[in-house]
Amino acid sequence: MSFDNGLLVYSFWCGYKEQPDMKEFLKCCENLGLDIKTLHTSGHADPDTIKQLINHTNPTKIVPVHTENAAWFAREYGNRIVNN
Repeated sequence: MSFDNGLLVYSFWCGYKEQPDMKEFLKCCENLGLDIKTLHTSGHADPDTIKQLINHTNPTKIVPVHTENAAWFAREYGNRIVNN
């Protein structure tokens, strides 16, 4: 699978970028062709905020990570979801 021209929204605290595991992960993402944008949300984003982000970026594929409600993504954006 190609991630060229893909976008990774990094929403963790910026200090985590200095940890070795995170550095390695972000480097791997860059090597896969992902553009990394930092957008700290200070907690968990609510559904309206997630919709705004998706509508603004208009991705062709969405990979939900660290969610307790994958069914919401499937309901709202099922045609664009990439199953892990």
